[in-house]
Amino acid sequence: MDITSLPVYEMLGRLYLENGQYQRSVETLEVYLVYEAEDAAALARLDRLIMK
Repeated sequence: MDITSLPVYEMLGRLYLENGQYQRSVETLEVYLVYEAEDAAALARLDRLIMK
């Protein structure tokens, strides 16, 4: 994976969430968090999605 694409994964995760595409958001955020595990905001979004 080209890690320069990571901001795109984070943005896509947010956009999928805002548009109600929860499964796609989870999948995208999981990929992002493999490389950016310290991103508290992304972790919180993923946690909210998993709790749904």
